[in-house]
Amino acid sequence: MEILATRLGTDVPEELAELGETVAALAAKTDVKARLGGKATSAADGLRQRLTTASRSAKTSATQRFRTVSQKPPSGP
Repeated sequence: MEILATRLGTDVPEELAELGETVAALAAKTDVKARLGGKATSAADGLRQRLTTASRSAKTSATQRFRTVSQKPPSGP
């Protein structure tokens, strides 16, 4: 390998490491199942967060309305 490295003027192990990184990056891009799984997880997390926020808002609103109704004097004859 030293002869080849000397002839090419490059560091073969360094080139092989770079090639390995390139192959790994290409493999990750072609792993559609994993990429979609990540997107689905992200979407589900966002949906959970929005539902939690909406639930808290609804509870707060209901509590405030209950208190308002409870404080009004009864109307009638």
